[in-house]
Amino acid sequence: MPFYVRAGKRLATRRTEIAIHFRAIPFCLFGRDDACLMEPNVLTLGIQPDEGITLRFACKQPGEEIRSAAVTMDFSYARAFRTPMREAYERLLRDCMRGDATLFWRRTRSNELGSS
Repeated sequence: MPFYVRAGKRLATRRTEIAIHFRAIPFCLFGRDDACLMEPNVLTLGIQPDEGITLRFACKQPGEEIRSAAVTMDFSYARAFRTPMREAYERLLRDCMRGDATLFWRRTRSNELGSS
């Protein structure tokens, strides 16, 4: 599976996301080229600053004619829960002050002995 990494400094916005572009359909289902001019489906995972998931896919428009349109399903944590999202280090420092070591890596006795 080929993938591309795009990065840059001094961009207009600060954004981290993973966009998975699915392959286009291999053949025309309905025998008409104009019905098959669909963009590939795209699954976008928003990492930072807007955490969420977006899925864009082709869908048949209602009616007798065979027409497709791009449909977008969008989920955003900020819009869904109406609470401000904390930065990663803010959450980490809060857990540290509370003594919650759930997300911290630590050496245990079994790690030192090695698993046999």
